[in-house]
Amino acid sequence: MPVIAPALSGLLLALAFPGCGFAWLAWGALIPLFLVMEAKPWRSGFIAGVVFFAIALYWLNTVMVTFGQLPLALSIVVYLLLVIYLAAYWGAICWCACRIRQRLNLPLILVLPIVWIVFEYLRTYLLTGFPWANIAYSQAPYLSLIQGADLAGCFLGDWLVWLLFFGCLISVMVTGA
Repeated sequence: MPVIAPALSGLLLALAFPGCGFAWLAWGALIPLFLVMEAKPWRSGFIAGVVFFAIALYWLNTVMVTFGQLPLALSIVVYLLLVIYLAAYWGAICWCACRIRQRLNLPLILVLPIVWIVFEYLRTYLLTGFPWANIAYSQAPYLSLIQGADLAGCFLGDWLVWLLFFGCLISVMVTGA
């Protein structure tokens, strides 16, 4: 279960992105990760991140080979290094959220969204940035949810997804499913 739950979260969130047609999955995709992450936070986040980014960025190999003229073997190595680098953000998110929760004695359900959005902001701009695959982008089919992006960027969309996540998590906790 310690590996399956985070991997399931990564898979579900990847399926929520445009092209798969399941944007609503983003609202509860991180529940399995949330439920197991306190035991091994960095590992859980890293596993979820590897699965998510490996699926969400599958197309990069084609771009690197076709337009970048890289040999296929080299494009695979570059792709895997990028997936590992990006997954490390998710590991750091889970680790930091759990440490902040312990130190400040706050509920994880309040700490995780704030830490997540801060790290997505950092990932967007740090080291020239990598703004692709932020959670808000999964909500592209829902115009009413993404209209605020012109006011606060995709980070407002992240916040809205986390609000919906809270609703799904509370529903799971109340029904005992």
